[in-house]
Amino acid sequence: MDGTVIEKPSKPTNLRVTDIWKDYMTVVWEPPQSDGGSQVTGYTLEQRDAFDVNYKFIASIDANTTQYQVCLA
Repeated sequence: MDGTVIEKPSKPTNLRVTDIWKDYMTVVWEPPQSDGGSQVTGYTLEQRDAFDVNYKFIASIDANTTQYQVCLA
């Protein structure tokens, strides 16, 4: 071991919704500015309704993907 400290990566940047329809929306983002010292291997997408306390798992997405179509139905 070389003593390298691996930290949590920063959050993805420029998160936005590009399409909203009655049955889906498209979420787009850019990779984090800092990888924390280790290559980012993927993203976890979660959703929370405005009046809910908990988040709901939506998808696990590979690191090369920076957009996802979320089903709203």
